[in-house]
Amino acid sequence: MVAAWLCAAAPRGEEPAAAERDGGDKRASPDSVALLVVSLTSCAALHFSAQEALNADGSTAHAEEAKRRGQAAAMTAMYVLAQSRISHGGAPQPLSSFRPYVDQMISASLERMAAIIKNGDVAQFRSEEETCASLSPLEDEVIAKIAAE
Repeated sequence: MVAAWLCAAAPRGEEPAAAERDGGDKRASPDSVALLVVSLTSCAALHFSAQEALNADGSTAHAEEAKRRGQAAAMTAMYVLAQSRISHGGAPQPLSSFRPYVDQMISASLERMAAIIKNGDVAQFRSEEETCASLSPLEDEVIAKIAAE
């Protein structure tokens, strides 16, 4: 599944399975990787915002789950960046080397998320939630893969 996500927006616009079956370029374009990382860091921001709100309401168990989901989204963003680097011929680097970039992206997304909440933009918030729900299986797979290594 991770490979499929990294190939999802192949330069030719093919479906991941079609690109692999036809012997096409299995590397994700830099734009598709960037979009995936932006989505993942936005999800981290959504989860971290939820964690803060849940802690303020005294829902510590739910806050811990939101924190865990935020951390999973952030770790997945680092993993995607690391795998993209390798697939484009770069030397492997530890995931932690991508943390400053991912943290910067999360910080920007937290500001955007705060604005969405402040403005009461329910439609945008729901859209963010749907995006995050769709990325959850990828996050789970990546976290399991990292844990197994």
